[in-house]
Amino acid sequence: MNRTEIKRTNWVVYVTALLAGLIFTAYAFYETANPGTGYDAGQSRFGFSASETIMYSLISLFFVVLLIFLWKRIAPYHIAALTFVSSVLLHNLIHSLTIGWVGLAAMMILFLGVLLTLGMVIFNFFVYRRLKKQVLVSE
Repeated sequence: MNRTEIKRTNWVVYVTALLAGLIFTAYAFYETANPGTGYDAGQSRFGFSASETIMYSLISLFFVVLLIFLWKRIAPYHIAALTFVSSVLLHNLIHSLTIGWVGLAAMMILFLGVLLTLGMVIFNFFVYRRLKKQVLVSE
């Protein structure tokens, strides 16, 4: 496996996870907009709170700016960091626009994003370590 294949693998995993997260977010918003008729109908709803939105926006902005400044420095792990930041952004989007049990969907997105990020970091660590050994042996 060379560096190009590693990057391609990371981008495929990232784009797949991002699309899955966006579909899950859209489904959570759809279910919130159409609560149905059950004993728990209406527990999750759309609600806008300016203070929460500002707080989540600042958290998101912090992670985006941090990622922009560190993009080149964390070179083999930058796509994994992007995966984490994307999961934080989706989490904050759901939490800033909804109230109730739908927040569990946001927690699931964040949890799965963190697990995927850890998996990508571990994968990159071992693959780049193996790649460095192959380069040293071939010299």
